[in-house]
Amino acid sequence: MPRDAFFDPDETFSSEYGDLPEGEYPIVLDLWDYKKTKAGNGHYLELQFLIIEHLMMNRKHWERLNLDNPNETAVNIAREHLNKLLKAFDWKEKIQDDEALFEAMRKLQGKRLNMVIHHRKGEPQVKDYKPYSAPSTGDDIPF
Repeated sequence: MPRDAFFDPDETFSSEYGDLPEGEYPIVLDLWDYKKTKAGNGHYLELQFLIIEHLMMNRKHWERLNLDNPNETAVNIAREHLNKLLKAFDWKEKIQDDEALFEAMRKLQGKRLNMVIHHRKGEPQVKDYKPYSAPSTGDDIPF
């Protein structure tokens, strides 16, 4: 169908890409980066996950872990999240510095695991990570 314009202020869209429903999703760690915070007083680990083998296949989910931040609570939350992630990958080595973290992320990039999503205040959040298991074709699909 030909398009009259790239933008029409009267045009409306219904997005098929709403929030992820609560449930468990098979994923891969697709990309990662260690970035400086906007305030310039710390760093965060940005993780991009790609859903695989599921009705939501090819959808992405991002997490940002404030591993270097003046806010101690933010750091503790980030470390807890990273701990769950690495345990789901069955990671056994201690990570004590940036270089060891980068090496771990390089080794884990492209690896599969499962991500458990729940909603908090209407927003999808990762509740847990689990070792990878393929989704069944039964009634446990989160719809």
